[in-house]
Amino acid sequence: MHLPPERGPEHDPHPTDVFRSYGAHSLSGQVGQHWVFNNRTDAAHTHLCRGYDGTNCAFDIAARPAIEADMTPINSITLDRP
Repeated sequence: MHLPPERGPEHDPHPTDVFRSYGAHSLSGQVGQHWVFNNRTDAAHTHLCRGYDGTNCAFDIAARPAIEADMTPINSITLDRP
């Protein structure tokens, strides 16, 4: 899931997108800084990808942490099985 930049996770836990299934999820209209969470409790990883359909992935987020990322160059997110 990810939050828009003006809503920090400690103040407003309402995400703009939530992805529950494994695989690639294309994005549109997401620009600027956003909080990105991988809320999985297993060893699943989330990747932020510059291409659509989970291609050209650049950032790897392990299970449970959150990062703040510039989503402007990001066109898809993947959730990968352990």
